Amino acid sequence: MEMVFTGKVVGMKYSKGEMDGNAYDSTKVFVEVGLKDGFKNESGEGKGRGVSTTSYSIGDASEYAKCEHLPLPFMAEFKMEMVTNGSEVTFKPVKGGFKPLGVVETAFEQVAGDKVAGPTPVKANQKAA
Repeated sequence: MEMVFTGKVVGMKYSKGEMDGNAYDSTKVFVEVGLKDGFKNESGEGKGRGVSTTSYSIGDASEYAKCEHLPLPFMAEFKMEMVTNGSEVTFKPVKGGFKPLGVVETAFEQVAGDKVAGPTPVKANQKAA
């Protein structure tokens, strides 16, 4: 079963070359995923919130070249195939199914604009603004 989803790409890398007579050529993207709010470990302790990343192989190094001009993060569309081994369901990218959609303005850029070069340090006994 194929489906399309949109995700925020926060990193990319490609690898191309030859090792021991075997050629390799791939691009991997790192996509932001939310942590399940209220996640608890096996003993019932701890909670999770925020975001993490998962990686997807989206094709050869030419996929990286298509996006290297885009600042990170950027939104992209992924065509994925849902597959299972009988007990776990995973999503596998469909070849040619990756499409950059546009740049995402980060929270820092939304607040600071181009007025500040970076985050303002907070002293130990000072509250963040």
